[in-house]
Amino acid sequence: MGTWHGTGLHFAKDGEKVLSLTRSTYNASRASLQFPGCGAQVSLTIPDLDPTNPSSKDAPPQRFGAEINFFTERARTMLIALYKPAGGDGSGRKFWRLDAASVTPFRCLFGSDFPRAEPPNTAAECPARPSALELLRRADGWQGTRQAFGPCHAPTEAEAAASVAALERPFDAAAFLARKQQQQQQEEHQLSSRTERSDGGGGCGGGGSWCVETFMDGGFVVLPEELRPGSNKDGALAASVELTFGTLHEFPVDSPRLRAVTLAYKNHGQDVEWSLEEYCPS
Repeated sequence: MGTWHGTGLHFAKDGEKVLSLTRSTYNASRASLQFPGCGAQVSLTIPDLDPTNPSSKDAPPQRFGAEINFFTERARTMLIALYKPAGGDGSGRKFWRLDAASVTPFRCLFGSDFPRAEPPNTAAECPARPSALELLRRADGWQGTRQAFGPCHAPTEAEAAASVAALERPFDAAAFLARKQQQQQQEEHQLSSRTERSDGGGGCGGGGSWCVETFMDGGFVVLPEELRPGSNKDGALAASVELTFGTLHEFPVDSPRLRAVTLAYKNHGQDVEWSLEEYCPS
């Protein structure tokens, strides 16, 4: 049991709010996940948009998405992706299209030494960002671990520790990005991979099949721009699809690390497994 006490809150009455915390009531919706240094709220399923499918029932949710938070000392990097329904494809079925992917950096004003991320006043002032490959190549050769869970209540410390597995191969940026995109292609998605944007520009719109972008705070995403019905006989969403969010934090300078959270939707979008890969210099 415990208590969360927040002050200086913009939307709370008198700028203050107190919440009770207990293991028995935490994460009753199962839509929150936690790893060491990471926390998130995610959609547990990819809703069916086909109104003729009985499983669709009433009007489907108008959004599907995820919010992933990465913590370093008293700083937080929040990455968000939202999908919205799009017009039907050749079969008349609707599909999900990536609507927005963004970052929000947070800093504790009373104790964070993490470098401040000053927002630009205009689009012209936005600093040039490296491509995902350029950013992640800084971590080439780092050793890593992986742990994974399905939707569940907060795991015990013993369960969390037992789920950590060392990765045999050191990190390779090019292989990492290729793997994140190729896995979906192997599941009969009606998608064609594209090379990542090399201009480091913002936004994930356009006709490409993949959003591979970088953001402030060393954030990056590898997201399919469209979640379309697969080619399986029942016309449902293809067997599996992955959304990846990560950060390469090079501060503190003596302990940089790369973290990547992957949401793997399986069973035609009805089940989800989330995993954390973490890499540090050996």
